[in-house]
Amino acid sequence: MKQLERRTVVLGDVVTVFDLARSVDLLAAALGSRRVRVVAGRTAGWLEEGESTTLTASRMGSDPRLTLQAVEVLSPRSADDDGLIRTEQAAGPFAEFEITTIVSPTEAATDPAYAGSPQSEVFERVQIRHPGVWPGILARELAGLVGARHRALRGAAALDVLSETSDMNGANTMNEQAGSVR
Repeated sequence: MKQLERRTVVLGDVVTVFDLARSVDLLAAALGSRRVRVVAGRTAGWLEEGESTTLTASRMGSDPRLTLQAVEVLSPRSADDDGLIRTEQAAGPFAEFEITTIVSPTEAATDPAYAGSPQSEVFERVQIRHPGVWPGILARELAGLVGARHRALRGAAALDVLSETSDMNGANTMNEQAGSVR
């Protein structure tokens, strides 16, 4: 199984950032620029445990669909708790597809412009098993979709990036500035 991991540290308390991470509205806005639309299931609001949302992507004349179901949603109970969202493919083109998102509080910002402001880290792991080989175009597309989602998380609450890292199976590293996957 192949995986992509991404971490983004943002300004914002863990409860607010967690709610943004499970927002279908934010997902739709983030992926719309990449020609991905939310078309069925939960199409707005917050994704709750047991609910699903279906995405379709306009690609070269076809519209493949991916239905993701939230199999575990654990909201943070306080500013010191982690939040967890785990979604799995309920229907779609992959042999297996799972996204795990963990939102955790981190130390308060030390940048003078934001000193003392709460920060949260968003960690996302996408695991995928696709029939056949792991094509580079799929890896780049997936990295682009996850990157768009993280940029939308930051922008939705006027959050500023303090640090960001990404990794895809060791040697495959995403370089957001260059927009490439190696």
